[in-house]
Amino acid sequence: MPPTSPTFVDTTDYQAITPEKALVQQLQQLQKQIVASILAIDILEEANGKLYIVEYNDIPRLSGFSDELKYELVEVLRKEVL
Repeated sequence: MPPTSPTFVDTTDYQAITPEKALVQQLQQLQKQIVASILAIDILEEANGKLYIVEYNDIPRLSGFSDELKYELVEVLRKEVL
């Protein structure tokens, strides 16, 4: 059971988003800098819409991905391997 502290944030709730172009460019730059084929990005959004990148995973756990995203990932990895 999660803590009842007002600072506790439940991070198990997720939602795939279509990021704005500027954010995509920043994430692509990050991807190049760390030489990663794929990234899973954890982003928190404030009520006012401001986004914060909390962490990134270059070997992401797939349980939070929709089936559509999993198929996209398979295609990215297939291109890397072939």
